[in-house]
Amino acid sequence: MTATSTHSFRRAFTMVELMVVVVIIVVLISSVMVASTTLIERARASNTEAMLGVVTQAIEEFKREQESNLTAARSKSYRTRYGLYPPDELEALTAVGVPGGPGWSIAPGRAQMIPAVPGREGYDAMNFFTAGLALEDQLLEHRDQVAMTTTILVLGDASSSILLGIQDKFWKHAPLDPQQDEPAIFLDRNGDGNWDAGDLAVRYLVDSWGTPISYLAQRDWTGDDTIAESPNLETWNEASTEIVRLNRNRPVLFSYGPDGPEQLTEEHMDQTGIASLVGDFEGLGENDIRHRIDNPLNADNVYADPTLKEKLAKEPELTP
Repeated sequence: MTATSTHSFRRAFTMVELMVVVVIIVVLISSVMVASTTLIERARASNTEAMLGVVTQAIEEFKREQESNLTAARSKSYRTRYGLYPPDELEALTAVGVPGGPGWSIAPGRAQMIPAVPGREGYDAMNFFTAGLALEDQLLEHRDQVAMTTTILVLGDASSSILLGIQDKFWKHAPLDPQQDEPAIFLDRNGDGNWDAGDLAVRYLVDSWGTPISYLAQRDWTGDDTIAESPNLETWNEASTEIVRLNRNRPVLFSYGPDGPEQLTEEHMDQTGIASLVGDFEGLGENDIRHRIDNPLNADNVYADPTLKEKLAKEPELTP
């Protein structure tokens, strides 16, 4: 009895030891996986920030080029809206032109962006989400960035070279329209309304998570009728202007970070873009504080200038 009991006890004790070892191994593996995921996300954020830095260089170089040879900023309305920076609205690349302007595309030869919007001035207000939208509409949701990159590529010199130096992994081509077998959006250089070899197929920049980056350049919103406004929502125009002011009147480049693909969906956005940077800044969400970025979905945003993130997270200054 004693020998048998001792043998059984030793075998049971060995099983307990094995279970403890297995648990320890599982915990260690989990810790390593969490640490690896964290490192990967940090690397992606760093790579995205570095890419945004290069785009910023291209934007600032474009401004210097405009100072020496006005091409895009020939009209006063353009300079009022954007200064000497690239535009953040595709209207600037259509026959409509810059809101309040003379009414022509700033592209060489006044080339126009296709698709145009027949019967309407410019483009409809943004939906602020991409999931579930038609192909062309998905691209037009990111027209702020498309306007900027296209303008630099067709009007810039050194600025264009800087932009083209960005790694291919951050560029995406506009997909083909399956019905027309042509890019869903392109710059029509010969004015025939059709895709030809000489036209410019649109490419756009994405972050390390595959989400298109965003660009704010508008700086003229006044809240009255003295300046023609874009067809975007009034809150978008106001927030864009205020955020640019916080960035010392320079355009704002940012990524929606790791949760960008989830954030830019109808589940989190509505027509007002409630969880977008501008919607958050305007305090459109429940319990949101106006002029402060406090939506949890925007906590992981990546900015070209990290100091801007700190400014946007501070309590707003109260004005009389």
